[in-house]
Amino acid sequence: MEKKKAYIIVGILIVAISLTLVLLPTTNPQDVLYINEIMSSNGEAIADTDGDFSDWIELYNMGDKRINLNGYYLSDDPNNLTKWSFPRVFIEPGEHFLIWASGKDKAGKNGDIHTNFSISSGGEPIVLTASNGRTVIDSVEAVLIPRNMSYGRAADGGGAWSFFDMPTPGTSNNAVEGYQSVLKPPTFSEIGGFYQENIKLNLTSEEGAIIYYTLDGSEPTFDSNRYEGPIEIQKDMVVANQPIQTIAADTGPQYPISFIQTASDELYEGWGYQRYKWYPPTGDFIKATVVRAKAFKDGSVASPIATHTYFIDEAIHHRFDLPVISITTDINNLFDYEEGIYILGQTFDQWRSQNPEARVLGNAPANYQLRGIEWEKPIHIEFYEADGTLGFSQPAGLRIHGGFTRAWAQKTLRIYARNEYDTEGTFTHEIFPGLQKAGEDGTLQQFKRLILRNSGNDWSYTMFRDALIQELVKDFRIDTQAYRPAVVYINGEYWGIHNIRERFDNHYLETNYNLDGNEVAIIDIEELESEEKALDAEHYIDILNFIKEEDITLERNYNHVKTLIDIESFIDYQITGIYIANTDWLGNNVQFWRLKTEGYQPDAPYGHDGRWRWMLFDTDYGFDFQKQGMHTHNTLEWATTDKGSDRNAPEYTFLLRSLLENEEFQHQFINRFADTMNTNFRPENVIHQIGSMQNDLQQEMQYNIKRWENFGSLQEWQGNIDVMRSFAEKRPRFMRQYIMEQFGIMKTVNFTIGIEDMNEGTVRINTITIDEETQGLENNNHWQGEYFTGIPIEVKAIPKEGYVFAGWEGRVDQTQTLYIIPWEDFILRPIFERM
Repeated sequence: MEKKKAYIIVGILIVAISLTLVLLPTTNPQDVLYINEIMSSNGEAIADTDGDFSDWIELYNMGDKRINLNGYYLSDDPNNLTKWSFPRVFIEPGEHFLIWASGKDKAGKNGDIHTNFSISSGGEPIVLTASNGRTVIDSVEAVLIPRNMSYGRAADGGGAWSFFDMPTPGTSNNAVEGYQSVLKPPTFSEIGGFYQENIKLNLTSEEGAIIYYTLDGSEPTFDSNRYEGPIEIQKDMVVANQPIQTIAADTGPQYPISFIQTASDELYEGWGYQRYKWYPPTGDFIKATVVRAKAFKDGSVASPIATHTYFIDEAIHHRFDLPVISITTDINNLFDYEEGIYILGQTFDQWRSQNPEARVLGNAPANYQLRGIEWEKPIHIEFYEADGTLGFSQPAGLRIHGGFTRAWAQKTLRIYARNEYDTEGTFTHEIFPGLQKAGEDGTLQQFKRLILRNSGNDWSYTMFRDALIQELVKDFRIDTQAYRPAVVYINGEYWGIHNIRERFDNHYLETNYNLDGNEVAIIDIEELESEEKALDAEHYIDILNFIKEEDITLERNYNHVKTLIDIESFIDYQITGIYIANTDWLGNNVQFWRLKTEGYQPDAPYGHDGRWRWMLFDTDYGFDFQKQGMHTHNTLEWATTDKGSDRNAPEYTFLLRSLLENEEFQHQFINRFADTMNTNFRPENVIHQIGSMQNDLQQEMQYNIKRWENFGSLQEWQGNIDVMRSFAEKRPRFMRQYIMEQFGIMKTVNFTIGIEDMNEGTVRINTITIDEETQGLENNNHWQGEYFTGIPIEVKAIPKEGYVFAGWEGRVDQTQTLYIIPWEDFILRPIFERM
């Protein structure tokens, strides 16, 4: 018995010792583990292994034991302490451990780890929590941290916090000078905008700081103008016909910047097209004055830059009938020989020296061809409505945008709203009046990306060809880019007309469809074989393989395809390209997307069902761009041949060509084509839209031509627009003829709908609902369209509230929905009666 007691006592002692070792570790993380430094606006300080300048958080272990972080948590929300959990990683004694707050939520092969959240540059708390999900080990209050600066402990693991203008990710803070506060930007007595008279501008700083300012777009430094009294801002002019300034590696760009060469004469000489050549401005322009100011004070971080642009002229309120965009940036960002992204620069010269005999094309290496976030330049952008009302003013990022057309003298600009530039991270304004937000009432007023387009290949022709085409089909079941022309100034100098456009990317799908941008697949036709897009493209490639292997004429197979592709979207997309005679297409300029779902979701909101849909962009070759009489081009045959090459090679025509073998699809395609030619593409509708868009540009175009001589003259511009009018008038006859030839149709017939009173009811024909806005509706409420014989037409009478359908006048078949196979001209009149 005594021996048994002894064993029990020994056992209890062993258990007690074991529990003590577990419950009382030698290192308590709450005593030695700290959040040591954070960066919430990483513009160019340090890149992650993906090349992205992500936010980051640094932990410091000041103990003498390694700590296993597996199961610990980081969060930017005190109400959700377990927002992101650490994988199995260790932080060694004395180590400064870097975590990327990128939102990527992954652990890299090289040891990099990324949280599922990023840090708002406007300030967010950061909390480190133990694995129990309750015990807070360390936290940092929400602090607004300037771009490219960090906020960290003045001494590693110490109590005091400082701002660092020289961040120390992954290393000690001890040897770096810190600052206790960040100054506020100077206050301007007069905000930027439109003024009729000269003004005196006063700058003040509440903190008694010294203010330095610039007038050339550069960032103020101690070497800039020191503010010592009112700044006189007067009406100014850019005087034209000055000698062209050259750009040399040792001297850099020269003023005025509008005289800096931005295109290659070699390209012009090789191709002979006006748009390939750079010309100096001719004539006088209203020059804006840009004032940038910054406050400095010992012991504090210099303030953010305040930027205001002033347009002064006696008639300034009548000068513009388009919005005005002012872009301000250090001149070197755009025009420096080595780093400037708007010129040919060093990149071109180096390529040319190695390829002296090569023909210079639009895609020849040049500074303006440099891509990626490392070539994104910081700017300040101000958006003014035509009456001078400020829409928004904020820091942003700028890149050159486009493909071959980057070589034009006037470039397309891509503008980025990011949290690292501005706390909001969006451009917030009704930039496109009336543009609806998907699935919600009200207009779309927040944008992450904007394009200031030079009109692509259409530059120096009409400046609105692509915009016209997209405007004509904006109610189609395809994605189109909103359009609004604007006047752009760079560092106060007139830069001419640019078309404001939306950019197709995950942010577009977020705002237009209320989708999670991380859960969408966007494919360019040229990316189908790329490794980068392999997982996203697999779904689409499987569709093509299914159609190759299965009989698509069978109903079950076609029904399966309808669960994978939005057929209405595909038809509308193909009709658009074919009708406008776009031959810079199919093997290029094709983009489609889907929400990545587990199978088809038929009851989901539009855009959420997992099917592929198509995006329309870069249609500059449409509407007879090259003046070759393209209204006669049989683009239907071109887009369905199995003997094409390059743009219409068989692999690019395969999907439409194959689906047209199915009778249901073929009839739907033909009827939808007829519907669009009876409405959207009706000549009077197209010509009216052309006139409206021409009128929008008419006043400004005279200035734009003087700025960019490539247009030749106002008369030439108008002549190019008349080419589109001619196409609009002549295309329908040829297009109907090609449809009849393609499908063996005998002729077309006129179908007339007569409605006694539209307050009682209306009629839907295939995809057209007749109402007061329907193109082709006459004053007597008669509508006429042209349809193809032998192709069944669906017609449905739709009574308004308080009325019922009572039949069709003079017809035996009185059903509300009719399926008519037309052979001769005919007319229908619905009868509605009060309930």
